[in-house]
Formats: sequence, structure tokens, C-alpha cells
Amino acid sequence: MLFVNLTPEEFQQFTQTHFSHYTQTRINYDAQHQAHLLGVKDEQGKVIAAGMFTEARALKYFKYFYSQRGPILDYNNIALVNFYFKSLTDYLKKIIVFMYYLIHIF
Repeated sequence: MLFVNLTPEEFQQFTQTHFSHYTQTRINYDAQHQAHLLGVKDEQGKVIAAGMFTEARALKYFKYFYSQRGPILDYNNIALVNFYFKSLTDYLKKIIVFMYYLIHIF
């Protein structure tokens, strides 16, 4: 499994076949100012999990990320669930470290 940034087209194709909620659709993504399309691909490159995470400001220097109604994936597949959320945590930590670096440069 590989945790990746999805293209809007990959996200749209996956959410059309695995519809969960309108907040997890391409139309909602296009309306967002800062959103991250994050997913998991299997060994053949097929998307098996996807989620849109919106980036929002809290105070001056802090940001938080949220996913309305959560990512779309097979929650019965415990290995996939663990992989997705562990990879998501690692992804967000990288963004936080980068933001911390930028704040201290300027």
C-alpha cells in the first residue's frame, strides 16, 4: 500500500464509485480554498481509500485539518484503517514541521 496525494480526477473517480457523503466529493473540493486529497493505492495503483482534508487557520500561527464525515475506506479492513491513519499522522507532522520552519525564517 502507498499513501499518496490524489489528483482531483482520481478522487472524483473513487468517490463516484464509493459515494459516502456530498462533503467528500469533487464539487466540494473545488469550492474549498485549501484542501488536501489524500488516499491509499494498492500495488496495482488502484485507489482503495480517499479523503479530503480541509486546512483551516486557528489564531495567527496555527492550522488544523479536518475531514467532514471522515475518509472513505473499508473500515472492516483493519490493516488499511491502521495504515491510512498512521500515514495521515506522518503526513500532517511533516506539514507542521515545515510550517514551524517557515515561521522561524521570517
